[in-house]
Amino acid sequence: MNPFKKDTQIYRVFEVLKDLEWHCSECELPGSQPAKALQMIRQAGFEMEKNGSNWERRIYCEKCKRKTPHRKLVSLERQNEAITRVGFSAKLAQKIINHYGGKDEFLGYSPTGRKIEIDHRIPQVRWSESEEELYEDADESEIEQRYMLLVREHNY
Repeated sequence: MNPFKKDTQIYRVFEVLKDLEWHCSECELPGSQPAKALQMIRQAGFEMEKNGSNWERRIYCEKCKRKTPHRKLVSLERQNEAITRVGFSAKLAQKIINHYGGKDEFLGYSPTGRKIEIDHRIPQVRWSESEEELYEDADESEIEQRYMLLVREHNY
């Protein structure tokens, strides 16, 4: 049983992984970048085999003829509660932008003609629990711990 919407990347990745075997991320998992689908599978409560702090194991692939990242689903039963991120209000978004003066984290200045975006400092793929909501009265240190500003080409 595949709980994801048919004809989506996440559905196709789950279809490969549902045999509970190791699969090469380079040649067996569909799409050029299956990482987002794998993240969404984990966030939906499905457990992936872990190798230390990573959800992959580097194994020699007979098809690729090289050592590549492999992924494995542990069970078809949801093990964990889904990990979710929360949105933030327009007021909080403006507070974050004002706090950083509209400056991109990498550039160190406010880019002209490019849209600035609020991004999490810790990527959602590394979260082990759902995000707690941050409100407009959040202090500067909370903002700095959680968010940064990036232009689109730096936010990948």
